[in-house]
Amino acid sequence: MKKYIGMICLSVLLSTSALAESCAGGSGTVITGVDGTPYCRSNIAMNWWSAFAWCDAIGGRLIDVTEECIKTTGTSGCPNLTGVGKYTVWSQNVPSANAAYFVNLSSGAVAGSPYGYGRDYIFYALCVGF
Repeated sequence: MKKYIGMICLSVLLSTSALAESCAGGSGTVITGVDGTPYCRSNIAMNWWSAFAWCDAIGGRLIDVTEECIKTTGTSGCPNLTGVGKYTVWSQNVPSANAAYFVNLSSGAVAGSPYGYGRDYIFYALCVGF
């Protein structure tokens, strides 16, 4: 009997350690930048205004590409967030009244208004300082 209880406990321990660390009361997932900085990514996509408010509500702020993307050396894009996920996330940087910059977490590419994505487009929130 003790052998089975031990196996069950070990199984539960191993399965919970494989789960991604959560943030924002479980409505977000912790993403770690190349430099080790923790970020909270929303589990649902939303427009820019909702992403801005979501980060504020969890005690953080949307990433600032002028700060977060220069933490590691690189020639373009956002090397600190390259390869840390498969989603596209909003930044707090707004080049015009209708657009905002965003970062692709797979490639690290930073884009914005030249590509026609206004703040009403749907991406994920990525918060720092939460």
